[in-house]
Amino acid sequence: MLAQVPWRWVITIQRSTKLKEQLDSGLPYQTLDITTEAKDRFIKRVKAFLPEQFATESVIQFCGPSGADAVEAAIKLAKQTTGRNTMFAFRGAYHGMTNGTMGMMGNLGTKARRTGLMSDVHFMPFPYSLRCPFGLGGDAGAKQSIRYIERLLNDDEAGIMKPAAIIVEPVQGEGGVIPAPAFWLKELRRICDEHEILLILDEIQCGVGKTGYRFAFEEAGISQIFFVFLKRLAVVCQCRSLYSTKRSIHGMLANIRAHSAVTN
Repeated sequence: MLAQVPWRWVITIQRSTKLKEQLDSGLPYQTLDITTEAKDRFIKRVKAFLPEQFATESVIQFCGPSGADAVEAAIKLAKQTTGRNTMFAFRGAYHGMTNGTMGMMGNLGTKARRTGLMSDVHFMPFPYSLRCPFGLGGDAGAKQSIRYIERLLNDDEAGIMKPAAIIVEPVQGEGGVIPAPAFWLKELRRICDEHEILLILDEIQCGVGKTGYRFAFEEAGISQIFFVFLKRLAVVCQCRSLYSTKRSIHGMLANIRAHSAVTN
């Protein structure tokens, strides 16, 4: 008889049993900053799944139930940390449907129906042959994209303030399922390091294990990032989590304080 029971029924029963155990315990199961046994166990399991550096040096923030909430949290943390307001996004980008995330959306048809979206967002060219503004495509177009961003940041007459962060999807979703070349992500990381800009990687739509690695950014071998991705919690709820490297935040704050001390 057991052999005839669909496997998804078995999984549902197992999950329902765990849910009943949690409810019968009388302990809170929906908390903000209060640690519970279930929450602590979940965090440990997630950190064990992350790349080594994240597992040892990261902090986790539980945001709202949507991916846009995690991205909004990353935006706020970046602006608060750097003291800047400008954001760089990319053409073809999609990060959600809230005020801030729609302000960083590439699709004009969706944005045209809204007003009052987050301002001071500037769109950089994403490495995609069909939308290459330089008419090059391929690796040549990707390299030109990096040169464009680099020259813009070094130009005092560009009219654009240095951003708090650059946000990018290592694999664009709504833009057409377009993977960014690993060398391009490395160069983007280098630019952010040289200009003290935070880098936010949004892998919420990309998901886990879709590129040959657990996370798409791992192919580029980069670190010191804000990382947002989707993590499903059993069958009853979903949680998007914001990961940030402590050293990046603390180092950025130290640089800002040192600069303020010199200028003041």
